[in-house]
Amino acid sequence: MTDDLSIAKVYLSVFTQDREPESIYKFIDDNQDQIRYELASKIKNQVRRIPELLFFEDDTAEYVNKMEQLFAKARKQRAGKDNSDEK
Repeated sequence: MTDDLSIAKVYLSVFTQDREPESIYKFIDDNQDQIRYELASKIKNQVRRIPELLFFEDDTAEYVNKMEQLFAKARKQRAGKDNSDEK
């Protein structure tokens, strides 16, 4: 949220096997006004202004997987080095 609460950044992760994530993101982009309207109906008594919604793809899961692979590789290399030191 911006300081004046006029803009909200929404980060989305899509986990689906039967649909392409791009089609879901496109649907969300195409229906931003409807989503904002639904949000307004739920929070209208709590805020003065309904924020504009900006949707972004959340790539945190990809980043975590990449880091896990790097750590696994480092552990494997360390284990191989420790085994060679014992010989």
